[in-house]
Amino acid sequence: MNKSCVVLLTMLSLDVLAESKQLICQDSAQIESERINNLANKYRNENKFEQAEQYNAYSKKCAASTYGSQFTFIFDSNVLSNPNHSNVEVAFEALCGLDVYDVVKGFIETTPNILIFKFRMPWPIGDLAFNIDRKTLKGGPNTVRNYNCILKDVDTSSNIL
Repeated sequence: MNKSCVVLLTMLSLDVLAESKQLICQDSAQIESERINNLANKYRNENKFEQAEQYNAYSKKCAASTYGSQFTFIFDSNVLSNPNHSNVEVAFEALCGLDVYDVVKGFIETTPNILIFKFRMPWPIGDLAFNIDRKTLKGGPNTVRNYNCILKDVDTSSNIL
């Protein structure tokens, strides 16, 4: 009976130690601004002047932004030491924060060197594996590492439940 209580208390204490974390990964606003400017030029060359002006305005807003696109991954910290996968929520912003996608669910896999977030984004992106180097916190889709990530605690102090 005493062993059962010790096991239960140990399990409960491990759950209490798990904290919600978020990894915020951003790429360059300059690169996004150039990409959007190229789209504006493409539309202008195709005589699609309304779209060209819209993307030209996006490009100007990106020039003043701190990031081009941003992924935010929210997960429990206990997954970082667990080799199995766990659930994660993924938020995505494109066009320097002007285009905000709905939050999607996915899962995280861990290795000693890499965190792998797998999820499905809306069309046209589809299935995505976003990998983050655990030492440098550089990440990106598949083998690309053009996003700089920071790890933050999630403030749950005002949660009702």
